[in-house]
Amino acid sequence: MTWSGSINVNFGNIMLVVVPPNTHLFQPLDIAVFATLKNEIRNLISELVEEDDSGCYNLSKDDAIVMASMAWRGSKIGSNVQKGFKACDLYPLSLVKTTSRLSTFVRNGVPRHAHLAAWIHMQTLVQEEILTIPAPPHQDSTRKRKRVSVGGRLLTHEVLQEIEADQATGIRAKRRKVKHALRCNPTGHDIVESVLV
Repeated sequence: MTWSGSINVNFGNIMLVVVPPNTHLFQPLDIAVFATLKNEIRNLISELVEEDDSGCYNLSKDDAIVMASMAWRGSKIGSNVQKGFKACDLYPLSLVKTTSRLSTFVRNGVPRHAHLAAWIHMQTLVQEEILTIPAPPHQDSTRKRKRVSVGGRLLTHEVLQEIEADQATGIRAKRRKVKHALRCNPTGHDIVESVLV
């Protein structure tokens, strides 16, 4: 743009927006307008152009103009331009919408979950559920006292001493019986010759 052109832009309240080249995000004409126009022209050519006897395809200039105007009307350029620019947040012109749209496509438009493999999603599950040792069961902070009872009586120091004394006298009595049995001389009546069971 020349210096005189920039003066005319300033006086005419025209705001120029410079978009980077080769991005469909900032150049919606490539997708919304030109792609649909090309498809419409391609379809009309396949319908209208016929092959000659010599194997050549011919199209007169008049037919080409008619075909181009049919493609222009059939591709709905007016509505596609508005829809394409709205989809890219360029229409109506807003810096906030444009920068928010740009930050969305910093990763080339791929959502974060799309480029994570399935095993990476499972990795956290495996680490949390399978590879960790489970926590011990929750125990009461107040420990209950264990009480042992014998024959319905609570074991106290005195009861334990009584049990020891009873066991000692029981052991002495058994020893006496064994000693008494050993001292006895066997007679003929003490020996059993046969037993039938």
